[in-house]
Amino acid sequence: FTSYNFEAKQKIDIKIRTVVTEVRVYEGICVYCGKKVRGQFDAGFVNPAQYGDNIKEAVALLSEHGCVSVNKTAEIINNLSGGRLNLSWGTIVNMQRELSEKLEDTIKVIHQRLIAGSVLCADETGCRVNGGLGWIQVFCNDRFALFGLNTKRGDVDEQFGILAFFIGILVHDHFISYYKFENVSHAECNEHILRYLKGLIEIFKHDWLKAMSELFKSACHRKNELASAGAAQMPDEEITWFAAEYDRILEKGWKEYKAATESDKKIESYHTDERRLLERLREYKEEHLRFLTDFKTPFTNNMAERDIRKFKNKIKISGCFRSEEGARIYARIASVITTLCPLKNIFLIDSSGVE
Repeated sequence: FTSYNFEAKQKIDIKIRTVVTEVRVYEGICVYCGKKVRGQFDAGFVNPAQYGDNIKEAVALLSEHGCVSVNKTAEIINNLSGGRLNLSWGTIVNMQRELSEKLEDTIKVIHQRLIAGSVLCADETGCRVNGGLGWIQVFCNDRFALFGLNTKRGDVDEQFGILAFFIGILVHDHFISYYKFENVSHAECNEHILRYLKGLIEIFKHDWLKAMSELFKSACHRKNELASAGAAQMPDEEITWFAAEYDRILEKGWKEYKAATESDKKIESYHTDERRLLERLREYKEEHLRFLTDFKTPFTNNMAERDIRKFKNKIKISGCFRSEEGARIYARIASVITTLCPLKNIFLIDSSGVE
């Protein structure tokens, strides 16, 4: 045949094999001097049988990255080996403890880089630890993330020692305990404000709620446009306009709130959320608008919320941590995995549903 046609199809699959490497050490007698000589095992061979690095990596990925429980991690690896392995949950815990200890220097580097950065995002979430309530906290920026366990929610820096030295911009979700650190410039998460406004719009139908929502979205759009053009902050005349409009909408909001509650004091409690939002926007105006005066400040705290979601998924799947040590080990390993994740190094445009 001078020419021919063909059709090709491919099947892609993976194969998991259990590899057992045996190293033998011999001893004998030297034929020249008669001295008994014995070889030495390599550093990785300590016990009669030990698990290799690939198994330990799989444990870390399943447990800390995949949020799989300790028992389920052992079960999955045992099944993948075709029954040749018989890992117990105690072995899994020992592997996690060993890895956590080896990461000490890496954790110190992450700690130092977070302090040296110009922007820091913070968030926390509750979890069950040894039958009680604990708080997993995260400090992060666009390159590094550090998780830790606090036994009290208000002790936001007790286990970290970051905020005592950090002097940049701290972005958070209006958790008041952060405001006791006066050496930082605070910035509020405006995504939370947009959520509150959306919820209240559906209940009260007040004009100021929609106007404030549109103002925040417009300001975020304008910031993104200027930042894309290389600007470091918004022109003063634009900042002045947004600030004045912010005040005007707040004034209108107070009038609408008073008009709705003055006729019947009993209905005032029904508008509690609206009043609290008005008070928050009035008292923390500078923190809510900081993203206009310094473009390093993100519009939202989504970076920290995204990172802390790892623990929320862990809690949903596994339920709890059996001990404080287990929670801290998990936090250390998760810090390194999150830091090394490729998505961590992607620049995130401010999000408010308006990227």
